[in-house]
Amino acid sequence: MPICNKLLILQYMKHIILVTLLVFTIICGLAVTVIGYPYYQYDQFVNKEKFSSWYFISDFSKKLLSPSREIELKDVEISNEELWRNFHLDRIIVPLPVNNPFYSYRPILNYDKKNNSTQVGLSYIASSGEKILDIYFLETTRFNYRFYDQKLFELPIVQKNLPALDLDKIWSDLFSKRIGKWDISYQDMIYNLYLLKLRSINFPKVAKSFGYISNLDLGFLELESADKDYNNELFLIHEGTKINLILIKSSRLNLDAQMIKSYLLQNIKYRESTPRLADIIYKEFRALEYEEQISNIGFTYLLSAWSHDKDREEFLNEAILRLERGKYNKDILSVLLPYMEHRYQKTYRSSQFDDVLLSNELKLQMQIKESEFQEEQKLLEKKFDIPEKKETFEDRIRKAKQNKRKKSDSLFID
Repeated sequence: MPICNKLLILQYMKHIILVTLLVFTIICGLAVTVIGYPYYQYDQFVNKEKFSSWYFISDFSKKLLSPSREIELKDVEISNEELWRNFHLDRIIVPLPVNNPFYSYRPILNYDKKNNSTQVGLSYIASSGEKILDIYFLETTRFNYRFYDQKLFELPIVQKNLPALDLDKIWSDLFSKRIGKWDISYQDMIYNLYLLKLRSINFPKVAKSFGYISNLDLGFLELESADKDYNNELFLIHEGTKINLILIKSSRLNLDAQMIKSYLLQNIKYRESTPRLADIIYKEFRALEYEEQISNIGFTYLLSAWSHDKDREEFLNEAILRLERGKYNKDILSVLLPYMEHRYQKTYRSSQFDDVLLSNELKLQMQIKESEFQEEQKLLEKKFDIPEKKETFEDRIRKAKQNKRKKSDSLFID
């Protein structure tokens, strides 16, 4: 074979090799780009906060990436647990201190005239009079776990790699999973972006941080507090696609605050509320001894009955008349009287606290309606079988014996 032919063959082979290497390089480059580009974009989204029309989060914040802490609440052994009772208020079973020398409570009743609704809460008070915590049971909301404004999640390859929607796992990961590292699987990347978007949708912008209580399956959000002596925390309990919300404002200075907060979180349960429960609970109230009826125990039964049918003001009317005959009920009356005036336009004069605590407008209304109130009070006393103040408990027992009612030192009102 002539030398020139050999040279041509060698040159031709070099061209083939160069072309092959070039094609191989391009293929490798494309492969690296295809494989690596999602990781690059993930890092841009999560760590560089550079979003696109494919994936974006309005008002993104680094605090959405990781929980502040994940904790496990140990069982709380509260002292004198026999001085706490569970009561059914609205949709909540909640422990309350009753006839407890160490703690007391008073209701929180915030009436919204525009919506004709009442936000019910509870204040837990130390024996010193210091407020330990406030707890509010907010309206149930829905768990938003789907969104339709992200093009990224419309891609078939993304949908294929997005894990099956297990709501229980999504819920726990929403509050406990840390997001940030890019050296993870493609499926984990997609899932992390999904969680990040969910956090931006479900967490309010005022939240300072979030976390998870693993043994109670509770998510929590730490909120800004205007009072630096108190922590504001929103606790979230999910039931499928429904979220129950509990807001707790607890003292940073009181040593019992954390204990009582933990005790409440471990023992609060949700149960259905129906108007017929009001009459059932009222019958239980009527079976109490008289001394219990005029104490915070009796009031709690009446508050519970009213909470299941808030249009029946007669429960609160009776509560006021009973509390007036008891001792140490000033705290409860200081909440109940303004609420009755605000919601029902009912004006009462209480003997348990000074008029100076009342607004001038309320004082004037009391003076105008005093005579009307006296007549109404007599009618209510007759209706509810409430003894006049001058009649002592012992007098009532003596009359009960004369009428051949139950012979004991305790009296039940039929």
